Parts: sequence; C-alpha cells; structure tokens
Amino acid sequence: MTSTLVKYGEKFIAYYADEIREIANKNFKRAVFLGSGPFFGTATDRILKVQEMTDGKIICKNDSFLGFRHGPKVVVDEHTLSCIFSPIMHTHFGMKKTS
Repeated sequence: MTSTLVKYGEKFIAYYADEIREIANKNFKRAVFLGSGPFFGTATDRILKVQEMTDGKIICKNDSFLGFRHGPKVVVDEHTLSCIFSPIMHTHFGMKKTS
C-alpha cells in the first residue's frame, strides 16, 4: 500500500509541477485552508504543515466552508493563499487539468 501511495504522489507532483512551483513562488504572508466533512482534517493538517515548514512565518487558519463566512474571512487579504478541499470543486480550483 505504501508503494502505491508513493507512486501516486510522484505522479501528482510530476503532473502539477508547474502549478506547484507557481504557488510556491508567490509572496503570500497568510494561508487559509477550507474543508468540510472528511476534508476538515486535511485542512487542519495543512495549516500545521505550512506553519512548521515556514518556521511560523506564514500565519494559517482553517475552517469549514460555512464556518469561514461568519467572521474568520476577515483574515483574507491580498497576501493570502486560499486553498479549498472539496471533492465537487476539484475541477474549478486547479485540481484537474483540462489539457
């Protein structure tokens, strides 16, 4: 099972290398990760990973979609990276290439 996950990870990184590089080169100071239901845990894990990997230089917030619109959205500004985890939105937010 581990080797299968490694293969999928390698394929994902190779397929999206340009997009990953573009996001990594952006000058964002904050990151918001949104996920509801089974994706809430993924959003929570991402804030921990980004804060850990940037030594706390990037301030992160996570929430559910509905929870976010009731106040926490005020943390978003022009220097915020917003990431959405949703099975139904993957084609709209760069998770599936059309070419």
